[in-house]
Amino acid sequence: MIAIVQSQEELSFIIKRCIKLPTILPLNLEVATYCKVNNIAFEFPFENKKYNELSKKILIESKKFLETINFENIKYDFLINEIKAILRYKFNQTAFLIETVNHINTSKYEKIIYTDFFSNSKFWFEKNFINVEDALKILNLKNLQKLKCKKNSQNPVNQKLYKYELVGLKYRNEKKVIFNNAGYNLKRIIMHFFLSKIKVAIPNKNLSFFKRFIFNLIGFELYDFKKTNIEVSNHLPELKINFSYKNNDLSSILKSEYDSSKLYLSDLVERYNALAQYLSLSNVKLTICNANREMGSVLSEVSCHKGIKSVLVSHGTITKSYDQFDKIYKEYIAEGVFLGKSDVKTIQSKICKKSLETLNVTGSIVETGNLVFSENINNNTANKNIITYAVTNKRLTALQIHGVEYFFEFYKNLETLNQLALSDKLKIIVHLHPGIKKTKRDFKKIFKNLSFKTGDISISLKKSFLTLSYSSTVIEDSLYNKVPVVLLDLHKKKYVHFESETDPEKRNKALYYVDNINDLRKCIISVRQNQVKNFDDYIYDSSSKNNIADFFKDYI
Repeated sequence: MIAIVQSQEELSFIIKRCIKLPTILPLNLEVATYCKVNNIAFEFPFENKKYNELSKKILIESKKFLETINFENIKYDFLINEIKAILRYKFNQTAFLIETVNHINTSKYEKIIYTDFFSNSKFWFEKNFINVEDALKILNLKNLQKLKCKKNSQNPVNQKLYKYELVGLKYRNEKKVIFNNAGYNLKRIIMHFFLSKIKVAIPNKNLSFFKRFIFNLIGFELYDFKKTNIEVSNHLPELKINFSYKNNDLSSILKSEYDSSKLYLSDLVERYNALAQYLSLSNVKLTICNANREMGSVLSEVSCHKGIKSVLVSHGTITKSYDQFDKIYKEYIAEGVFLGKSDVKTIQSKICKKSLETLNVTGSIVETGNLVFSENINNNTANKNIITYAVTNKRLTALQIHGVEYFFEFYKNLETLNQLALSDKLKIIVHLHPGIKKTKRDFKKIFKNLSFKTGDISISLKKSFLTLSYSSTVIEDSLYNKVPVVLLDLHKKKYVHFESETDPEKRNKALYYVDNINDLRKCIISVRQNQVKNFDDYIYDSSSKNNIADFFKDYI
């Protein structure tokens, strides 16, 4: 027997219901690490199977699926952007699960156990787990066994939609800059305008009590969305969805995902309307966003319609495409962090500049140099002996195909690096992505030769002479800290984030690509012996402080 599991709570439920404990098929790192620490037998998806071609197939099919949908009745670009992402995530996770279960079904397990623990997880914006039952139903396998959970026997609550009003308006006539959030080092730009005596508006949401107190004290305008008592109907038309994956009809699953997301999507429209009214009452001269998802895309589009200049300062890493699979993946990423309705897109690195060769970008393009990446441009790594490993980790609910490693690939990388640290006497910091920081305690128990950190990546980079990554913004963070980077592809997916040195013994390089441990060893030696590294091939040499002052001086 094998059981599909997404949480420790679900695992405990299965243990109580099964006389004999089945092998566990974890769908995330939380479950895998819990099993390892507690000596529970588990098996990763696609164990002992070459799955890279399957991943490419899913990627191609996701593009075909989205091309079948007619969005002409969707009024706003930000809605189209959100709908595409929601449906793509649902398609990716469903196709992934179909392939995973088909692999199990042809291996040694006679019975596949699952629960309805998360079958009522219907609201897109609240999801941390996927509805496994959706995908399993269409497979019609005879060896499936469902364990029913009482907590999910009730129907989900029918939520209503209301108009918003924007509260917190403090300055009506003064010149003002509005931000979609205060994260990802946007604080540098926020403080530039504050010190320049320009009023600053940032969302109150997710600010700590201390930050709210300080920001109010120094005169920031903290805006927030307040629900009124005016009930409205949803704004979303029906979409015709008809698509199959390998003879499995996914139409009803994908249509249901769209329908269950209508409340969230219509809520964004109401926020758009509230922002439009707020901007009409304010003297906002500039909008600055760091993403083209959710409130970032909403704020950019409403600013566009109001004739207010908007700038997108991306927190993502955008690069050139090198083949058909690369192009699909990188366009998906760009939709979320770089494209959209903003008037100006900032180019913060030469890596990003190369993306313009294969990416269709609207609006003005400005080479600003670094604005929000971590930086230490005078850093000297000569006497440092720490390697930092940092990548992007995505839960199955927001599964990206091709350019982001699966959770089980990350786990296996840790196994390899743990052994390498022991055998070669290396000090390796694993700087965990925020999405998996809760697994830090279990990681420390399992991989005792590695050091695990969370929080500001700059702290880890300051200690390091080399960074290992795959496709993360950590690449540019590291290069701007004058720390060389190795793109580590131990699963031989042949995904190259950017043009890199493939000869591990070539010296004086700032960016390498390796796909095996022996080459990594050679690369470490080369980096330690490097004298002058070619950072200028990838980054600009001016500081973010000067770049911010130079770029924004003419915008207010």
